[in-house]
Amino acid sequence: MTYKTIDQRVEPILRAMEERGIQLNSAYLRGLADEFQTALADLEEQIYDSVGHRFLISSPKQLQQVLYHNLKLTSPKFGLRRTKTGTSTAHSELNKLRAAHPVVELVLKWREKAKLLSTYLLPLPELVGEDGKLHTHFRQDTHTGRLSSSRPNLQNIPVKGEDGTRIRTAFVAGPGNVLISA
Repeated sequence: MTYKTIDQRVEPILRAMEERGIQLNSAYLRGLADEFQTALADLEEQIYDSVGHRFLISSPKQLQQVLYHNLKLTSPKFGLRRTKTGTSTAHSELNKLRAAHPVVELVLKWREKAKLLSTYLLPLPELVGEDGKLHTHFRQDTHTGRLSSSRPNLQNIPVKGEDGTRIRTAFVAGPGNVLISA
């Protein structure tokens, strides 16, 4: 019943939304990307200074070596999860170590900025069409009625925090339009 009364009626609206697209301030995102790259370089230097040497921060194996062998942050009181390759460096596990050593907070900040840079700031401007708009694809879950987007996935842009807000600022309503987020 809901397929014919709701889902089927929403489909042409979603297609129209895809075709129309959303205006994106690519120049703003490129400037933000430059800023993030500078911040990442600063965080990297702070991380290296904190542990006394350089290593590949994005490498779980090297991060394990630094945190759990060099700095010896493996006390049972932390309750860290183990993987096949050793103690986990997942976000949830590093959260348990935030107060144990200043480098942990720096690594978490570095990871967040690096993720936003590689997922949104660098690729989004490249996906803008000749019309200056981003044309995502909308999908409607027929079981829940929820919408999702892909190519690119826009619903996962962080809502919380200053960085997510700054990225969302790049999405703008064209003249005579209003941008709604729900």
